[in-house]
Amino acid sequence: MLRRSVNPDSVAVTGSVIGLLSLLTGWLTLKPNRVASGTSLSLWQVADWYGAAAVLALWLLCLVLSLVSRSKLRTVVLGVAANLILVIVFIFAGQAAERLIAGAAPFARVSLGAGIWLTVAGVYVLVFAVRQKLRDQPL
Repeated sequence: MLRRSVNPDSVAVTGSVIGLLSLLTGWLTLKPNRVASGTSLSLWQVADWYGAAAVLALWLLCLVLSLVSRSKLRTVVLGVAANLILVIVFIFAGQAAERLIAGAAPFARVSLGAGIWLTVAGVYVLVFAVRQKLRDQPL
């Protein structure tokens, strides 16, 4: 019974794992100017706790949906969750960058870190897996 309900989609699992690993790296880099190296800030340092928890919960939802049995509803929910992650991450990144720049020197810069790029890669892999599954399933 359990074996029938656990039917992993290896591509979607890979995207979910990439996304979860992105939580461990720096999301934004605050630089005092264009020449100097900056300080890498993790998601937990730049986002409010509810924002970080929302991103974590969505990535865990994607991982669980990647592991359970394949159905059209699961595939659609996985695609919606992946796209929601992408939108939320860029909204939080923009808000955090605005807060960081407000209290910094006039020549300070904020750039996207490896965590956001890994998130984009993870979402891309998930969307690819979802599109493949939806193409194979009839409406």
